[in-house]
Amino acid sequence: MRSNVSEWKFTYHTNKQDYIEEVSKGKSWLLNPYRDYEGLARIDGVEIGYEQKCDFDDGRSVDVITRSMKPLLLEIPNFLSHEECDHMIKRAQDPKEGGMFNSLAKGGLTPIDNFKKSGKKGKSESLFGNFIAYDSDDDGFINMKEIITLIHWRKSLIYKEQDIHDMFKRLNMTDVLEDGVISFEEFETMNTAGIEEECEIMYRTDPRFQQRNSKQAWLFMEKWIDPLVHNIRERLVKLSGLPREIIYGGEMLQVVNYQPFGHYHAHMDSESHANRSIPCCHQIDAEISTTVGKCKLCRYITFLMYLNDVEEGGETAFPVAGGPLMTESELRGNDTTDKYNLSEGCKRANLLLKPKKGMAVLWYNHLVNETDGWMGKTDPYSLHGGCDVKKGEKWISNMWIPAPYGFKKNTPSIYLNWKDFYLAEKQTKQ
Repeated sequence: MRSNVSEWKFTYHTNKQDYIEEVSKGKSWLLNPYRDYEGLARIDGVEIGYEQKCDFDDGRSVDVITRSMKPLLLEIPNFLSHEECDHMIKRAQDPKEGGMFNSLAKGGLTPIDNFKKSGKKGKSESLFGNFIAYDSDDDGFINMKEIITLIHWRKSLIYKEQDIHDMFKRLNMTDVLEDGVISFEEFETMNTAGIEEECEIMYRTDPRFQQRNSKQAWLFMEKWIDPLVHNIRERLVKLSGLPREIIYGGEMLQVVNYQPFGHYHAHMDSESHANRSIPCCHQIDAEISTTVGKCKLCRYITFLMYLNDVEEGGETAFPVAGGPLMTESELRGNDTTDKYNLSEGCKRANLLLKPKKGMAVLWYNHLVNETDGWMGKTDPYSLHGGCDVKKGEKWISNMWIPAPYGFKKNTPSIYLNWKDFYLAEKQTKQ
């Protein structure tokens, strides 16, 4: 989501007025930016391994390789030059651009995390305080493996034995693990409420266990701000086949940096289509779009660009690409089968893409509605994430392209800079 909402609201209204004034001057060639189209374009992937070429207006030509049909995902080697990659990293690091800040795993529908450390001690009222929930083999004792299994089941954390020892040390309970097992009598005296809270704290503060561990920056793409990034966006217009107003109505350019232990566990880039009463974030007032629960992310396309080579790790993983689909409980499995956790379960994904400087990947988060040709259901195969960086660091950049559902196809994107769009249309028409 964008920061600095007031600036975006001001830019939107100012540029819309500029656009209207140009139309009133008799420039009839200027197209209505929300004219009716037949629907959304979608690249024909044909089959896995299929290769085709795309020629850009700047004279460059790239190969487009189908890597998956479920979801439809295309790889574009050498989409960026090394100079373009370095340029985007440099802009992201520039304090004048706003600088890098910690990423949050957050969408339009994500509830606010109100967790506060309580320091509560004693017996947990949840399954953390139930001896039977731990003792999976019914032998009357809890061993290290059973503790790790319960923590994964309840909190989706994958602990090592050393993590358990460290936690028990912080809670002053090391004595109960001296013989490697915990009896029922010992368990009844344990601070299981403390164990539960420790897990909550680790999920939020330890880089290894957070849902998302990275830093990011948001960059403007207007031509008068950055001609180089503007040209990259123009290539996406040609590559995607979507009208300029859809591409220019996308979110700001996101640049993300992952350090060692940096990852983003499996997630969807777009949110549920099911509730028609919740509008898309890109189609409502900018101030409302920052209020949790008032809108949903409607990202038709994710366009990801790799800005450097990663020494080890950092793959982009699609756990269920190609199928079969799995329920959430099946995906999470246990601590040895979990496909959601991409720190530990990266290699279990059905599709892995290794970062390579200059390479881009385009995939569709939504199917097309066969009735009206506009946004359809979210594609469940588009579940994806970023694996742990094991060595070195990882830099990527995202262009997220939202699109409307058919019943809202004439409602403009609040992200569309009208002046920027007008200048690009004018240059194309010349």
